[in-house]
Amino acid sequence: MFKNIRLTVFFAAIMVSMLAISMPIDTIEVVKVERVAKTRVTRTIFELEYKVIIKNNGQALTDVEGIYSSAAAATTISDAQLIIGDIGANETLTPLDTAKFQHDRRSPFNPDDLSWSFTGEITNLNLPPDPGAAGKISIAGIDSDNDGIRDDIQRFIFLNYLNAEITQNALIDVAIILQNSLTSTTKNQAIQTAELLDRATECLIYATSMRVGENQISLETIEDAQDIHNALLSQVVNTEDRLNAYLNHQEFLGGETFSSAAMTQESLKESCTFNVNQG
Repeated sequence: MFKNIRLTVFFAAIMVSMLAISMPIDTIEVVKVERVAKTRVTRTIFELEYKVIIKNNGQALTDVEGIYSSAAAATTISDAQLIIGDIGANETLTPLDTAKFQHDRRSPFNPDDLSWSFTGEITNLNLPPDPGAAGKISIAGIDSDNDGIRDDIQRFIFLNYLNAEITQNALIDVAIILQNSLTSTTKNQAIQTAELLDRATECLIYATSMRVGENQISLETIEDAQDIHNALLSQVVNTEDRLNAYLNHQEFLGGETFSSAAMTQESLKESCTFNVNQG
């Protein structure tokens, strides 16, 4: 699976940046906006002020901010930021901050023209701390909670796929196998690891199809899964020593061929080592 990963290694040029905790949040919805003030600016331009009622459909968040824009040409937004702060799991909240903008009254204002996006920090994830530079000293890295996966990789997976448990589980399997590939010292070890990696990436394709609600496997889903796989691999081989170890593993696989599961959901599902019905 993803044979070109074995043939072409392009990760040496990738610089992996520190992973920020603040990230886009897709569990917040705007329940309602209500006008609280209207001030004339010119004969046709008014400044409107709206309070925003939001609901967090996910886990507790801190330092939440909203950004809003408008599809209406008659609406001008100079400060698109909405300060929200903390919001609990499944909490409905009306922030003290309000949305302010100018609108030309010659066109009717429709609150539905406003688009919203949110960022925030996730709390209570039970993730290990970021190992920082100490996690790059050795090929093995740091696994402070002894769960079989490097702390930095565990954080990368969970913070990037917060609401996709099946993708998290698939990536954990891929990550553990990739890390094991860095310590392959014989051709037989490399082949065994490669076969396990094929099964794990087949599961990742299945997880990707389930995440987007597909009933069958499409080429786009396979490509999306490969992008996810490549992003993870770039994190796993994020030092010169790790990259060299990965290249050594690839050399062991020269001339080898591997079988793949049929590109159907049922076949790919069988490659998963966890209960996919819980993801």
